Amino acid sequence: MILSLWRFDHCAHSHHGRYVTSRNLVARDTKRHYEIDYAYVIMGAFDTSYDLVLGEARSYGDVTEEDMTKMAELADRFPRKPYLAFSTLKDRYSDVERERLRSLAGRGYQVIALTREELDPYDLFDRFDKAPHKYAVGLKELSENTLHLNVGQ
Repeated sequence: MILSLWRFDHCAHSHHGRYVTSRNLVARDTKRHYEIDYAYVIMGAFDTSYDLVLGEARSYGDVTEEDMTKMAELADRFPRKPYLAFSTLKDRYSDVERERLRSLAGRGYQVIALTREELDPYDLFDRFDKAPHKYAVGLKELSENTLHLNVGQ
């Protein structure tokens, strides 16, 4: 989780981002419970714009279908869809996880699929050399790169 927040802080240029960790949320209308490992918001510098990331972090375990379903349900509750970030310390997602992530992105969700390769390196530009955006300076570019490299989309 900490490595994920560090990566998002890099996208926020270290001064426009704020985060919270480990939150249990309850929908007022349905009373349905949602648990997120982290949320990160990047605020516009000179306006009221923002980008929101809702995150699920795993060490070496798989992200389950239930995790992804709940994250999508939570995202649907926002008038402006947040990014859904899934972070793992594994070198790559399993075939099942990749298919689930592809499906989520295919249904219109903004997915960021981070592996150890994006969380840990000091030379992220080398990692993104063959990705759509060698210099991913925002969440959109980060999302497109991680989907390309880690999900095959």
